[in-house]
Amino acid sequence: MRQLPTGTVTTLFTDIEGSTRLLQELGRDRYLEHLRLHRELLRTAFERHGGIEVEMQGDSFHYSFPRARDAVVAAWEAQRALTEAEWPHSEPIRVRIGVHTGEPATADGLYVGLDIHRAARVMSAGHGGQTLVSETTEAVVREELPEGLTLHDLGAHRLKGLTAPMRLFQLGDGEFPPLNSLYQNNLPVQPGPRVGRERELDEVIDLVRRIRLVTLTGPGGSGKTHLALHVAAELAADFPDGVWFVALAGVSEPELVEPTVASVLGARDDLHGFLRSKQLLLVLDNFEHLITAAPMVLDLLALGPGLSVLVTSRVRLALSSEQEYPVPPLVVEEARELFERRARALRPDFSANGEVAEICTRLDGLPLAIELAAARVKVLTPRQILERLEHRLEFLTGGARDAPERQRTLRATIEWSYDLLDERERALLARLAVFAGSFDLDAAETVCECDLDTLASLVDKSLLRQTAEGRFVMLDTIAEFARERLGAVEGQRLRERHARYFAELADAARRYVRGPQQLEWLQQLDEDHSNIRAALRHFIDAGEGDAALRACFALKEAWDARARYAEGRRWLVEARASAGDGAARACGDAALGLFAFRQGDIDEALDLALRAAAAFAQHGMLSEQAEATSNAGFIQMILGRTEESVALGERATSLARESGDAWMISWTLNALACANYDAGRRELGWELLREAVRVGHEVGDRRLLIPPLSNLGEQATAEGKLDEALHFTTEAIEHARAVGDVGFLTNGLLNIGMVHLFRGDPRGVARVSGEAIDLALDHGIRPSLVEWLFIAAAALAALGAHEQAVRLWAAGQANRVGMFDVLGFRAARERFLEPLRELLHKNTFDAAWEAGRVLTLENAAREARQIGDLI
Repeated sequence: MRQLPTGTVTTLFTDIEGSTRLLQELGRDRYLEHLRLHRELLRTAFERHGGIEVEMQGDSFHYSFPRARDAVVAAWEAQRALTEAEWPHSEPIRVRIGVHTGEPATADGLYVGLDIHRAARVMSAGHGGQTLVSETTEAVVREELPEGLTLHDLGAHRLKGLTAPMRLFQLGDGEFPPLNSLYQNNLPVQPGPRVGRERELDEVIDLVRRIRLVTLTGPGGSGKTHLALHVAAELAADFPDGVWFVALAGVSEPELVEPTVASVLGARDDLHGFLRSKQLLLVLDNFEHLITAAPMVLDLLALGPGLSVLVTSRVRLALSSEQEYPVPPLVVEEARELFERRARALRPDFSANGEVAEICTRLDGLPLAIELAAARVKVLTPRQILERLEHRLEFLTGGARDAPERQRTLRATIEWSYDLLDERERALLARLAVFAGSFDLDAAETVCECDLDTLASLVDKSLLRQTAEGRFVMLDTIAEFARERLGAVEGQRLRERHARYFAELADAARRYVRGPQQLEWLQQLDEDHSNIRAALRHFIDAGEGDAALRACFALKEAWDARARYAEGRRWLVEARASAGDGAARACGDAALGLFAFRQGDIDEALDLALRAAAAFAQHGMLSEQAEATSNAGFIQMILGRTEESVALGERATSLARESGDAWMISWTLNALACANYDAGRRELGWELLREAVRVGHEVGDRRLLIPPLSNLGEQATAEGKLDEALHFTTEAIEHARAVGDVGFLTNGLLNIGMVHLFRGDPRGVARVSGEAIDLALDHGIRPSLVEWLFIAAAALAALGAHEQAVRLWAAGQANRVGMFDVLGFRAARERFLEPLRELLHKNTFDAAWEAGRVLTLENAAREARQIGDLI
């Protein structure tokens, strides 16, 4: 047996691109002739530079090099030899090569370990004729490459093993398609390579490629999620619009499944419209407690012809088009490898024996049970683990007669792990189950009165996991078990404390979301959104609608920034049913009015804003009264009631100044400026907007700067000051992108489109319309969609597409919410659209108008999206 180098070595993998196609084209004999020449050329190049052939399989090589420089030079010479050779029957065979440096282990004459997996993944990401080099190899050879050889940085890429991103480099200057890495996805990074499951992986991949709805079923802890993640990673190249993971464990209400999916995809309030044109794979994880939402999955599949769904659940969804795949236990060797890997992570000197295989057999090969057992190697030998398992499994084999056997076995395993805890650990485990989703240390200490040592012990014993961000999460199966250990009285007390804690968090966040620490607090609220939902559900179920309304009001700016309009309205409507306090109801009306306005329900928004302003006045809440009054004034302007708008704006600004709230002063100045500008007092409008920007800078809230900057851009556009308009609007867009505010971003892009329109540049309109319309469609921002219909119509009119322009104009008019009459929109309509009445014959105009009037807003927006096709 040949001697393989040990220690740090460089691994090189090769593979022929399109070998199956080449075999079909050439036939068996000619293909073998090419294959032999390919092998001869590669072996010559690799062995010339000291490469050792580890393995050859079919059309692929695995070589090892003691020196990284030799491997890179050998790869270069091999590619050149393939290109320069005389191929008797076709173009040169194209080979992809991957090079990676690491410290693999040896076993039975082969290399094994994570670095071998990485080298293979590096090779698989490339294309025929391309050589890819990992960042570890590049670091070694950076100063050693011969003259003429260059490595080009291709950036960080996530490869199919679901590990952290790896920076890749290309050898030479060739032009190739994008790498075969994971681009559009949010798949969680996994701590190490997959253990076993080769057969299951291949079978599920085949099912997902043939059947659009596949459900992985099995008891908690059977590895459903792990298998689903690796299936999704392997299928990434099959779905141009990405593979997306939706964790449903923290979602408590079936009606929240759809908005949760929409949030992950960035579709928000128009998920159906978003899916119509997308080819993507959706992984819905932990569906069993939301089974009544199953018909929603069919609705999504019907509306999204390019959508495929992979579900993990303890029970099948019972849908007609569903293909169930029961996830089997790990076979003995796979289970043994999993146990050993987890054990060595805790004790590097751990040595397995025959008792490990017996432990895995007694645990039915369930991954979670095996991991929990392996966590005990720090204090127990395998024999002691086996003895304790034997005792507990005999004692706990009953359970519910209608429950699956493996589920009862898993419960016994968790029970056993629970029994190994001391009293403090048991009590804390039960208390921590009150959280939904992840939680941070402060929440654990405040709600559950935990101490750090006990919390760390639960993490150490695999009953609690810590994320890379330092948050904690309990596996759903363990959380269910832990909640059963919590008494009714203590459980009620903890749920109350949990709800109060997150209500207080929301109240604190409201102050910081309006200031320099905005991004940090928006992220905090994003991470705790599942806990916030649980808190709201507790308040509502307990009949504490006042507390729920106040919490929703405190979250108003954060939800507005994340476009959670529809969900926010649902919570607010539900909470109002049990609210009695006037101030709390005013808070609810103010938040509900804002979200109604964002979704284009103008009349409802005005009624709610006026009602909230009156109630705030009764309770002496000056700042809140100022905001509600200002919002009502802005809506009055949209409705064309100029004098009412100015009067309300002046009243709001006066209240804001009286309150001393700088944030509110800037907010009200912006609305008052727009009202005055709309009333013809342009200089005053400019002056007030500049003051709003100045105060906004003092406050340090980037979102607060966007409205006045955008309005300065609109006013400049309407007056033909296009350079100024571009300056103001570009700054507003930069703030919107930094904060992640979709609504304000679409508004800024609208202004940019307007500038291009008045510059006589319809191509510029087309360049920004795609992103803006997609964002508005994906998030259900109705006002922006209506506005874009008028912008696109004006651009089409400028291009001479008069009938299509009239059609979109009519569609905008039919769906209008008034926004197009503000500032520059009126000027654009008058300049580009009104002349169409004279340019077109009346019958032609009327026919185009009628055709547009009956278009749905979504269909009209998609037609506007295609403006670029005419350019």
